[in-house]
Amino acid sequence: MGGMVALPVPRSGIDRSPERIGGVHTSRNGSKTVDHFGMKRSWSLAFDWRYQHELEAIRLMHYGAITGPYRLIDPMVRNRLSAEVSSTGSVRYDGVTIPQIAEGTAGVAQDWPPGISAMPLSSSIEWAPPDAGGVLASSAASAGVPLVLGDTVTFSAYVRCLTGRQVQAVIQAYTAAGVSATSVTGSSSTSAGWQRVTATLTPSSSDAVAVVSLTSPSGTGVIRTAAWQVEAASVATPWMLGGGCPEVVLDQMSELSPYFPMSDAGLTLLEV
Repeated sequence: MGGMVALPVPRSGIDRSPERIGGVHTSRNGSKTVDHFGMKRSWSLAFDWRYQHELEAIRLMHYGAITGPYRLIDPMVRNRLSAEVSSTGSVRYDGVTIPQIAEGTAGVAQDWPPGISAMPLSSSIEWAPPDAGGVLASSAASAGVPLVLGDTVTFSAYVRCLTGRQVQAVIQAYTAAGVSATSVTGSSSTSAGWQRVTATLTPSSSDAVAVVSLTSPSGTGVIRTAAWQVEAASVATPWMLGGGCPEVVLDQMSELSPYFPMSDAGLTLLEV
């Protein structure tokens, strides 16, 4: 966190296929059963006719001169939250079913805002904050969304305040050392129908990572929330399933020199 650099523009035709973790079993009568324990992706990148200084960052990582861990911002996935958090319980891998920090009690409810996705998902989060007020957060700072200087980010979430209790969107930034930095409080809602709340942050030079959350002041009652999103935009755009900033490791880097002083290089990244 805090050390994000842009990779060289790769050759077209990037293989970024997800791999299902699990297997397919056939019973004695021919019925099929699919075990689905998770999804992991890989990225195969190729760089043509590059000067050595353009490949310096990936060579440093490949040789272990920079120890990581490494995070990849995949521009093909607009929502930078994980699939588990962005779907608020509908995607359930490794026991992750709700945003990671919940003051009060939180569980899964069969409720989803109408018309915001190609098909309705199965779950939202039903959250009962403490009477004194509480927070429902995406993660701890160490697993937050990496920030890039110059990229304004917007957090959005759909909420239903079943008993009229207020809820609002918050973005909390932290430094690379994990120290609390910029904080932005966005819009709020008390509606019993589905409403979208948002908050927008323009990172400062010290803001390295963001944690997004819903907060509720003192009161009683239950709040449902669904379809969380963090994106590089000044306003919220239509929701999509997340997965845009995974932790990755470098598998192999190939180098071929077609003509001095140029290099062709290849790099494979594996999602942790």
